[in-house]
Amino acid sequence: MFKYISNYVSVSRILQISLPKSFNFGIIATTCSEYPKFNKLRHYSKKTEPDDSDDETIHISHGPKETLLILGYNVKQEDLNSHIKALEETLKLKLMTLDFYSPDIAQSFSDIAMAQHQSLEFINKAKDNYLKSYEIWKKLKGEESREVANILCLLGVVYRDLGDIESAKASLLCSLAIDRKLDSLTSKLCSVYSLNNLASIAHLEEKYSEACEYYEEALRILLTATTGDENHRLISLLYYNLACSYFQIPDYYNASVSINRSREIIKKIGDPCNIAHKVEELVEQLNKSQTETK
Repeated sequence: MFKYISNYVSVSRILQISLPKSFNFGIIATTCSEYPKFNKLRHYSKKTEPDDSDDETIHISHGPKETLLILGYNVKQEDLNSHIKALEETLKLKLMTLDFYSPDIAQSFSDIAMAQHQSLEFINKAKDNYLKSYEIWKKLKGEESREVANILCLLGVVYRDLGDIESAKASLLCSLAIDRKLDSLTSKLCSVYSLNNLASIAHLEEKYSEACEYYEEALRILLTATTGDENHRLISLLYYNLACSYFQIPDYYNASVSINRSREIIKKIGDPCNIAHKVEELVEQLNKSQTETK
């Protein structure tokens, strides 16, 4: 569920990274309390009240956070239709004056898709517009460009939301492969999105060891980028996700190590992702499980 920020954030960017602590994350959560296979998609908020809080708090259900979108805005439900129409009108004007295969057109298609991706009503159109943006960026920048990697990650999330798990994994793996080949700091940081998303799918497939490997790689990247500083909002979240997967193996020792690290970071920097109650819930479950196995 989303807690909406009161003002729109520009949709003219896919991702902005300058320093590791300046990520602009849009985090999507689903309910997976009983870890069913693929029968629960992303929950879309129906909240329409403005939020006066300066903090963007993301509410999650038990289990790992599902997917990370490479965008930093949420449009209020009541404004979504008009917002999408405005973006579509802007695209029409651009198509009258610009070449179809141009960066502006590619960005417009992805902007529209990101807005449409906020609602189940438009999710198929979102996929189509992501694909149009993908084709343009592929022709302009090449199949192994940063822009293509971004779109493939977004496509992976929309395929996941549509329940097309194989296409989701294929898109995310392609995005990850490009980022690994580019091997720049930005690409390494961006690969965290694909790694987290692949881990969440592996978790739902009950491939818990594979999920742990993805989460651990994402953590290594962030900890290297932040020179070992664990005081980063996504690091506490990844430790929580990792603990959930270890718990399901079950590997209670590593689950305890991971959840305690998440717990410690939250105590130091606060709880911007609103997972403290879930952390404590998992700690309680771990203690109970460890007692039962003695």
